[in-house]
Amino acid sequence: PDAVGKKVPGDIASPPSNPDVSGILKETGSMVMFEEERSAVLELAGEVNVALVRKFNTTGSASFTSQTVDGSATAGKHYQHASGKLLFAEGQTRAEIRVKLVECANCTEPENSFHIVLSGPQPTGTTMGRKRQCTVTILNDEHGLPERLRRDWSRLRFPDAFKLTLGLNEGGRQMADRLGELLSDQVHEFYMAQHREKIKKLRIIRDIAVSKTREMQEDIEATSLRQVAVEEARRLQDRMIGNSPEDQVFKGTNFTSTLRLTGHLYNRHLLEKALDIIESKQGRVRSIGEPVMGGCSGISSSIVLQVHCVREKDDMKAIISQIRNLFEEDSKDLAGSCVEVIERTRDVGDLGKLIQLLDEKNEELRKLEAACKDAQEALEEAERMTDKEIQRIHTQTYPTQVFTSTLPICLETGGRLFPSDGVHEETSSLNMVDIGACHGMTLAEIYESMGKENVRQFLTSPYNARLPGGESLKDVVHRLEPFVVDHIERQRCPSVVVSHLSTLQVLYQYFVGATSKVPFWKLNIPRGSVIQLVPHLFGFEERRFSFRPETARSSGDAAAVHMASHWDQ
Repeated sequence: PDAVGKKVPGDIASPPSNPDVSGILKETGSMVMFEEERSAVLELAGEVNVALVRKFNTTGSASFTSQTVDGSATAGKHYQHASGKLLFAEGQTRAEIRVKLVECANCTEPENSFHIVLSGPQPTGTTMGRKRQCTVTILNDEHGLPERLRRDWSRLRFPDAFKLTLGLNEGGRQMADRLGELLSDQVHEFYMAQHREKIKKLRIIRDIAVSKTREMQEDIEATSLRQVAVEEARRLQDRMIGNSPEDQVFKGTNFTSTLRLTGHLYNRHLLEKALDIIESKQGRVRSIGEPVMGGCSGISSSIVLQVHCVREKDDMKAIISQIRNLFEEDSKDLAGSCVEVIERTRDVGDLGKLIQLLDEKNEELRKLEAACKDAQEALEEAERMTDKEIQRIHTQTYPTQVFTSTLPICLETGGRLFPSDGVHEETSSLNMVDIGACHGMTLAEIYESMGKENVRQFLTSPYNARLPGGESLKDVVHRLEPFVVDHIERQRCPSVVVSHLSTLQVLYQYFVGATSKVPFWKLNIPRGSVIQLVPHLFGFEERRFSFRPETARSSGDAAAVHMASHWDQ
């Protein structure tokens, strides 16, 4: 069989006709069995899918063998024989066995049946449940809808077009109010969880700021101790070294500055006079780059000089001031003579570097202390907030978005959810799948009107099939794609979707489809239920709630929910 899971082809021995259903389930074991003991399928469906379930302990893998056994249906004539070994992966609770059907042109029997039998559970501790055999009945539709199905299909009627224009009745309004209370509690819980996460992040930020502040304080203390040592070394150095220009480079201070001189540097001897001023303060100088030569009277030249080895900062200021005065006198005859300070005066000696480093670290320390204070204040403010304040702030910042279809029943239901603090939006993208001309018809009437070939397509390819004048599930997926991208995925606030089974199945499969092995049109979403999806790093955390009163869940209602499909909810 082509099942969800691993398949290893190969025939097995025929199981006993009356399987033993006794067995003791160990505490660490799991149980595998069919979901239903009987299944019926139209011959024109082409295949039958039989569901298997795994209960109790689902850790680890579990395998079993299955094979088809003839009843009144014969392998090769009514169906294709299949046998093999199947595997439930760890955590997997559901699988399917698919058996191909053979269209029998000469069959006159109204129905034939065969069996699918399970055996050989592995590993030790895995047992087979009571429903270890499923009887599949193939209904012959050669002469129209079989009477067995006609009775069931005549009870299932698609909603009348007029009923779709009606809103909620009194019972529906009560359930909508109950739903509103449930969702308000869940959103409030979500807001509180977000606030707790915010407090955790603020504590981490505060702790990081405190840690960096302490590290900077320790670094400043070490730098200050080094500054004291350098100052003492400089004092001793001053006693041992003379004041000649050659010795200045070894002193503890070394003020430097970079100047650009523009003017009559050569024919008026301005450059030579500038060098005399620098040497008078016991400084040294070197040119940077190639000088720009004027070459004739009336055209200025320029040169960039780096002045260094000046002992005192005041001496450097005096050098710059005297050179500027010199060039200002010359600019009276030649426009453009000037002195431009490219790099400000700074101490590049050991002590100067330490003082500059210390200033930078103290500035960074002040910033860290301010950040630490802000983080502490934000944390204290968040911890002081009451539940009402948290609710109010989150509601204003991230109000709950309520999306509904355009049908009155959805609009009225959505209008009763978060009436004062929610943002409501209706969109036709969330409308139920269009059933075209089949409003008010039963499944039996649709079968008679569509014809056998159309019903075959409807059963074999439900994703692409359309009711007369209606939509396919593929059409529903296409109209939901832009809604998901433009509305749901871009939201940072809680979002509530009030819609119909067909659209909710698509949305559910879109967000959790990576872990779902069931086609979305087979997903079980009971009426009167809420599915909550909370995103996290590796997907979504799912929770389910029911807001229907217990009295509304009768056996007949449960059967209607089971039989109704995406076409009529």
